[in-house]
Order: sequence, then structure tokens, then C-alpha cells
Amino acid sequence: MSSIALQLPNSYVELEREEIEYVDGGFAVGVNFAGHAFNLIIAAICGGATASVSTFISSVGKKEAKKIFTRNIKSKLLEWGCERLAGKVAFAVDVALEFSDVGGAIARFLDAHDTYPNNGWIG
Repeated sequence: MSSIALQLPNSYVELEREEIEYVDGGFAVGVNFAGHAFNLIIAAICGGATASVSTFISSVGKKEAKKIFTRNIKSKLLEWGCERLAGKVAFAVDVALEFSDVGGAIARFLDAHDTYPNNGWIG
């Protein structure tokens, strides 16, 4: 009977048990960075108007932007005689501002469903 032996090539490396280590070979992207990237892509697809509104909101802050938008839209609606609509402007502006960071919402959703959920990194 012949014995079948394992034949290794001349260029092999023998590892000890302590030398073997699991390495997670992926990469991760921060949620904020991914959110900004998604917003940039959305702005490029939709046109420059969304980019300029987003830039304005980030420069003055959400609260101040809400005040400015509400005041301007309300005054225009009152000029045109739409008193009933003018009363609902604050709610409409609130909803619009909540959805102004669509890229951030997408990034947070992806972070909640990746390998390590809600850790601030996508990967």
C-alpha cells in the first residue's frame, strides 16, 4: 500500500497558531461624508437650485432658514390674497427642511443596516 502524503511547494510559509489572525479586509466611509456625497449627487442630478438652497441652509442654520423662508413665503401669499395658505406655511417649511438633507437620511439608513449598525460608519 502506498501512503499519500501532503506535498508542499518549495515556497511555502509555515504559520504558527499565534500568527494566524483574522483581518477584516473592508473599508468604511463616515456617515457625514457619505451624506454630503449623496447630497452632491442629488444636486447634480436635479440641478443647481437644490444645491444653492442647501448651501443657504447650511450657512445660516436650520432655525434661521426656517424663519426667513416662512416670513418671505407668508408675505407673498398674503400679497396674493391666500390667507388660508399663509397659515400653513410654517408646517410646509418644516417638512421641506426635514427633507432638505436627503443624502444624510440615505447615509443614516445605510449605516443602520450595515455590518455594524449605527456606529457612524458605512462599510
